[in-house]
Amino acid sequence: MNPFKYDASFRVRHPEMEPEHISEELGLKAKHQWKAGTARKTPKGEPLKGMYENTYCSFELKHPQNTGLCNLLKQFNHRLYERKEFLKSIRLSGGTLEYFVGWYSDKDSGELFDLELLTQLVELGIDLSIEVYK
Repeated sequence: MNPFKYDASFRVRHPEMEPEHISEELGLKAKHQWKAGTARKTPKGEPLKGMYENTYCSFELKHPQNTGLCNLLKQFNHRLYERKEFLKSIRLSGGTLEYFVGWYSDKDSGELFDLELLTQLVELGIDLSIEVYK
């Protein structure tokens, strides 16, 4: 397979939880966050119409250039296992957990998401979203 580049983040959405509480419980610093019910704004801080429907936290998954996507997600999953009960509480109270991957390639490319990774995603309750960019 041809090589590709990617960016990955872990995203948490919840109908009412405080973003600071999510960050604290996960032991992570959010790159982007907002609270449900607050006024919407652009990434540069300009006001937009409406309010945020859900609390949102996005945590960047930094990685060396030679780290495969599957391995990165497995490594991060191992870190999240320590907080499995908190993740479960997010899902049970109406929230979602998601890995978001931006996949960049100008040729055919791919990667195997093995059974170990897929099992971890199910056990932790994490969805996987992949956007392909050329």
